[in-house]
Amino acid sequence: MGQPCRNPVTTIVKRHGSLRTTSESAAYDGPGKTTVSILNEENKRLMVDSFSVNGFRLNNNMKCFGPLVIFPTCVFHWALRDYSDLTAESLAIFRLLQPRPELVVVGYGNEGDTPPIAPLFVACKKMKLNVEFMTTENAIATYNYMCSEERLVAGALIPPQRLRQSSTRDDAFLTNAANKKDPFSLGKKDIQFH
Repeated sequence: MGQPCRNPVTTIVKRHGSLRTTSESAAYDGPGKTTVSILNEENKRLMVDSFSVNGFRLNNNMKCFGPLVIFPTCVFHWALRDYSDLTAESLAIFRLLQPRPELVVVGYGNEGDTPPIAPLFVACKKMKLNVEFMTTENAIATYNYMCSEERLVAGALIPPQRLRQSSTRDDAFLTNAANKKDPFSLGKKDIQFH
């Protein structure tokens, strides 16, 4: 299979989380009281918290370099360089599992880095695997959502080779958060409207 990921340092680039909210007034204790739960922090299942071109950070603060295979209870290094190494053999690990995942979500990197998906679908069908191929960002969101619903899911994720450019507002938000300032207190000079 592979080796469990070590705990190397990486930069947080994109956070994937889910919030459940309801409306509330601070003085009101009846129906409609506000509650906020960050699903990937209260959930004991492994989820992807962020990613960069180097790898992934999980919700237990484990940092993994390079491609990985993630299950709700464990994670392994996946010995691929990039999406061009994605073959039926590289997905064979999933046919050995009992019980089989309901879905294997494959994140192949960026939009436009699409591997030859048609032969992979045929091979996965022969292995009786339900597989979805999508960008890594979308695969992370899909994996985390299904994991939060306690579904039997697996993720096979390749870090993207490039990241989307964030907006000035996102940069200001992340800078304030990194400097332990209130990230929501962005001044007009921090945000440029065009």
